[in-house]
Amino acid sequence: MTEQYNIFISYAWRDNVAIDESREGWVSTFVNRLRMLLDRELPREISKHPIWLDYEQMRGNHNISAEIRAKLEASRLLVPIISKSYLDSPWCRQEREIFIQRHGA
Repeated sequence: MTEQYNIFISYAWRDNVAIDESREGWVSTFVNRLRMLLDRELPREISKHPIWLDYEQMRGNHNISAEIRAKLEASRLLVPIISKSYLDSPWCRQEREIFIQRHGA
């Protein structure tokens, strides 16, 4: 399988809160700035592979969809945004486990 994503951002959806009312969530802000940095610093053949961030609210008691599993498996790196909510999330735990199964610890 050809890798399609440089990074899969794994985070607890509830942590992506805006710092103030006029801005997007801080995780989204981090990812947008990381995209700009990678576009500038990486060779084009590497930077063309996007960062994947799920903007939908996932329910922690559901299993990971086949689509998200495929995106995890097609990602070079997993970047977890660690928080109490992240550590408490069964969904985030599944993302980590799938990534480690595919890529190793």
